[in-house]
Order: sequence, then structure tokens, then C-alpha cells
Amino acid sequence: MNSIPDCVAYPLEQARQCLKQAGLPALITDVTPSDASSPYTQLRVIKQTCAPDGTVHLTVAAFIPQPRAEIAQISLCESPGSGVYVLEIILSSPLELSVGSLGSIDFEPGRYLYVGSAKKGLRARLQRHARREKKLHWHIDYLSATVASTRALVWPWAAGRECRLASELAGVGAVIPRFGASGCACEGHLVRLRNNADDWWEQLTSLPPPLKIVALS
Repeated sequence: MNSIPDCVAYPLEQARQCLKQAGLPALITDVTPSDASSPYTQLRVIKQTCAPDGTVHLTVAAFIPQPRAEIAQISLCESPGSGVYVLEIILSSPLELSVGSLGSIDFEPGRYLYVGSAKKGLRARLQRHARREKKLHWHIDYLSATVASTRALVWPWAAGRECRLASELAGVGAVIPRFGASGCACEGHLVRLRNNADDWWEQLTSLPPPLKIVALS
């Protein structure tokens, strides 16, 4: 039997998608009060159970979305010691680049997001990304040595969060296959956004807003 994803606290549509990908049927019970103001609410899962026949029962209720808190913007020297991060690289023109074992890659213009993490030594990692002169080792080195990074958005470090974030970003952009994913089963850790939204993280549904925005230039 397929493993059952934990969808508690997920928006309803994301919970449906997770269960669909797992091949599991779902039964939805909405306990939102009838007088709730729908334009200002979002259905989220508040309880999850599984029936003997494999049907996943989701109890959902409407919540008023919390306003986005302003995210602190800090300098590189102020960056935290650990975290999961997204490195932003903006291409203004097409670029053909040889990337180590991946070979030649054609990059279209747009906003690229690279997902990485550092349980410790995050500041040194971001400093490396910001340097143009460096020994080319990781996939991202080839790109960041050619095109300057603009900023990095940082979330608190947690096991598995890097791949979880890469997977969700794949839903809002085009993944560069296997880029940055040599050591995991992800499709890739570099995504080109479908739109050029400056506040792209607001499209994320399974993670809160980033903790910090670190300026790299």
C-alpha cells in the first residue's frame, strides 16, 4: 500500500494533490461555519484519518490568511550560521554553459532559483556563491562564477527541508534536470520561474515565508 502523506495544516488543494500523487482516494468534510466570509478565508486540513479501505478522510475548515510579515534584509556578514536557502540568479540574456558532468546547458533569460542548505557554515557557503573567482566543483559554481547572484533567501535548517523546497519550487517553474541533485532523488535543485515575480515565495504553500533575505552584492 502506498505511504500516506501527512496533510494536516495543508491548504485543501495541496492536500488533494499530495493524495492524488500517492494514488489514494480522499473524502472531504468541511466544518467551516456557514456564516464564514469566503473571500477572506482559505480551506486547510485540520484533521486526517484513514479508513480500512484506504480512503483518506480529511476534515477541513476555513481560516483567515495571516498577513505576510515583513522579511528582514541583511548583509552577507550578518547571515545566520545555518539554514536552507534559495540563491537567486537573474539572466538578462540567453546563456550556453558547460556544467561539469551535466554537459552543455542552454539557459533562457529569467529568474533562476537554486536550493541548497548548510547545517553549519552557511555564511561561508553564501560567500562562496557570491565570489566569481573560485575552483569549479559543484554545479552551481559554474553558473554563479559566470552570472552574479543577487540575493539569498534563508529558512531555518531542518532535515529534508532542502529537497522539500526544491520539489515545491518545481511546481512554479521549469526544473533544470539533475542540476544540484547529484546526491538526492530530486528532479533538480535549479528552477527557472515561469513568471519573474520578485516575491515568488508567496506561491509556496507548505513553507512559511523565509526568515531572512541576504544581500550578496
